[in-house]
Formats: sequence, C-alpha cells, structure tokens
Amino acid sequence: METVFEDGNLIIRPTKPDEPGGVIMSMDALAAWSQLLGTSSMDETVKAVLKSQDPGIIDKQTGENAWTGAFEGLQAALNDTASTVSMVASDGETVLNDPLTAAHNRTRTLLELSEASEDDDTLQLGVADSHSGQVDSYQGVDLSRIDTVLHQDAAVEAYDEAVERFYKALQPTSKQQEGK
Repeated sequence: METVFEDGNLIIRPTKPDEPGGVIMSMDALAAWSQLLGTSSMDETVKAVLKSQDPGIIDKQTGENAWTGAFEGLQAALNDTASTVSMVASDGETVLNDPLTAAHNRTRTLLELSEASEDDDTLQLGVADSHSGQVDSYQGVDLSRIDTVLHQDAAVEAYDEAVERFYKALQPTSKQQEGK
C-alpha cells in the first residue's frame, strides 16, 4: 500500500491495480474521529479507523449509534455542564471519574477498539519486524509511512484547521442561543 497526503486527504492506495483495499480519509474526518475517540495522535487515529467495526444503529427508537455518546460527552464538556460521575470500565476494575473519557471509551468499545491507546493495541495485531519486534504494518498499510506522511507540514496544518472547524461546528449559533 502507498500512503500519501494529496488534496487535503490522507490516501492509502494499493500499489498494484488488482490489489484490494485502499482508504481515503479527509482531514475533517480524521479530526472528528480523533476528537470523538480521544486519540493522542493522527497516526493512532488512522489505526483506529482501520481497525474499527461500526455496529450501525444500536437503539432504533432513539437512533443512537456508536458516536452518539462521544458527541454528547464532548458537547457537555464544551458547555461545562458535565458533572463528575463514576463509571466502571469494561475491564470491571478501572473507575473513571471523567464523563468525557467514559464517553470516549464507550464509543471505542462499540467500535470494537480497545479503551487503551491504539498504538499499544496495534502492536499486538500488526506484523512484527523479526529484528526489533516493532510493528511495521497493519492490514497491509505501512504504519511508519503513515507517521511520516502525517507529520508533513501541509498535513499538520490541514489537520489543525480541520480540528478548528470541528469545534466551531459544535458551537451553538446565535439563532440556537436565541431559541433557548
């Protein structure tokens, strides 16, 4: 797989015409995923995208999907209306007192991702280099290339702008504020 940053998108494409796979991720999508999952880096977010399994609608009456809780948690945190709650993590032992972290972890669980960093989890699922033990690919994607591509100035700038747009979109408009 070849990984490049073109036209504001991270593109992972097969190197051979008949090879299956390939992904195109806009920086807007990458920014949204990172903020909703609470990932620590762009490459961790890409790994989460590659590994995730979206369950679709999980509550047909409310329309709730895997992302609903993360959006609600983030909006509550932005509005500073989140109260401290205790929640038990899926491992049954860890107690979380931060509603946003709890929302991130619930979304991660629904997408069949670990609650821990995808960097750690991917190390167990990728193909290890026989000399260093480090993972160099996942699903045929060269992870070191993703890291290199995403740290190019143009990609970093596009990502930062996309994060800014994401948060701006979550802010209430003047009409929404008037309607309260």
